[in-house]
This record gives sequence, C-alpha cells and structure tokens, in this order.
Amino acid sequence: MQRFFACNTRIIWLCLFTSTCILLAISHGFFQNYLFMRPCEQCVYIRFAMFCIVFGTLLASLFPYSHVIAFFAYVICFYGIALGIQSATTLQHIHAMVLDGNPFIAASGCKKIPTFPFDLPLHVWFPQWFLPTGECGLDAPMLSKKTFDSLSAIQQFFIHQYENGWWLIPQFRWINMATFCLLYFILCIMILCYLLLCLARTKVIFAILYIAAILFVVLSLLFFG
Repeated sequence: MQRFFACNTRIIWLCLFTSTCILLAISHGFFQNYLFMRPCEQCVYIRFAMFCIVFGTLLASLFPYSHVIAFFAYVICFYGIALGIQSATTLQHIHAMVLDGNPFIAASGCKKIPTFPFDLPLHVWFPQWFLPTGECGLDAPMLSKKTFDSLSAIQQFFIHQYENGWWLIPQFRWINMATFCLLYFILCIMILCYLLLCLARTKVIFAILYIAAILFVVLSLLFFG
C-alpha cells in the first residue's frame, strides 16, 4: 500500500496535461477543421473545461514541489471538470432527444452566442476555438457536395465514417462525444483524487484542510461564476 501511494506527482500532472492537449488538438484540428464537424454551444463549454485542466496541470508540472501552486492547480482542474461534467451531461441529454427524433426541440436550447464564466468573451477573442457554429446534438460533418468532391480520398473516407455523427467507434455507434467527455472528466477526478491521497499518506491533517479549502474555492467559483 505504501508503495502504491509513492507516486511521482510531476509525471502524473504531465500525463494529464499531455492527454488533455491531445484531445483538444484532435477535436479542433481533426474533427472541426479536417472533417467539418461544427462545434455547438455545449462543445465549446467542454473545450473551455479542458483548457482549465490544461492550465492547471501545466502550472502543477512547472512547480511540482509547491503546495501553494498545487492548490491553485487543483482548484482550476476541479473547477474545469465540474463545468465539463455539467456541459457533457447536458449534451448527452440533447443527443438522446435527437436520437428519439426530436432534433428541433434539442436544438432550441442551443445558443449561438455562448456565455462563459465571469463573462469572458472567449468567442470574440478566439472564435476558432470558442464560437459555436453548429447545433447541439447534430455533430455530423457539414459541408457542401462541391467541397466534398474537392477533398482527397482519405478525407472523404473519414467524413463517410462520421456521417451519422461523432462516435468513438462509428461503425457500431458506440460511445458518443458527450459520453466520451464525461468518462474522461471522471478519469481526471480519479487521477486528482489519487494525487490527493498521495499527499494524505504523510500529512493527514494538512491534506484534510487542503481538500476542504479546494472544495470551498471550487464551489465558490461555480456559484459566483
């Protein structure tokens, strides 16, 4: 048990940072730009949540031995995860309505102008990343036939694979984008809790106060944001 909790925190923070960066790069570079899948309102909220994780894990990776920096890293990550779970759950509900044959009801709750925490105008500063251009629950590639015909055979192949929407395994329609993001956020929670358990192994009282302070700040941000 002692060996299990003897973790290298910097490596774990870096792994979490790297995996989230890869997901962001794939969503923007491959699905949005290469396959013409337009992000919806909930998609850009999930993207914002992942950027929170990226920033928090980067902070902790650069200063792995500072409890103060780690505190802010935990707050930012847990805050982003909470927002991400909320948006992924909402998108999952919308996706279910689309599958039940209610696409117009689902899309009616999807705004074109997003509202980010603390009224940050991210859709104005970084429209490629944070401006919704699609409808919630309708995540298939959207392009004209003329554009499709001008693409390479490889690009056309991938577009055909996702013509029924985003699925982790398109042929079997297994795990949609909302579910995948939800599972990833849960995985992030498990990793962060493991890091906190590593801290509690040697500093129990400090860890309890540390965790309580993290929860207090995260809940405050969620309430006031």
